[in-house]
Amino acid sequence: MSIDIVTVNISRIERAYKNCQDKQQEGDLSYAERGMRAVQDKNKLVMIALEKCANLMRKTTDDQLGNYQYRSDIPYSHTIDPTETQMFIKAYELADKGTPIEEFKWIYGAVTEIALDYT
Repeated sequence: MSIDIVTVNISRIERAYKNCQDKQQEGDLSYAERGMRAVQDKNKLVMIALEKCANLMRKTTDDQLGNYQYRSDIPYSHTIDPTETQMFIKAYELADKGTPIEEFKWIYGAVTEIALDYT
């Protein structure tokens, strides 16, 4: 039996990402720094949540676009993932390799919110 220690769904990602954008607008660096520290420390819950977020964003994009984005008769701009999906996937890849970058600290903050704040 598998125990789901971090629950991730699209509504939680959207809520955390919206909060992340609000914190960024407010200039609340503590939110982003908390996420960056958690990823640098390879916090288990945060890393699990980050992987789940990246996978769910990828799946949601595929579900929404279906085979459309893989056809050869559509413009290139329609074949690439939405920016948010790209950011979550790249943020996960870098963190998983142990090389998180400052440019994704707000994404890491959002994922830390998902993993560690149960509101």
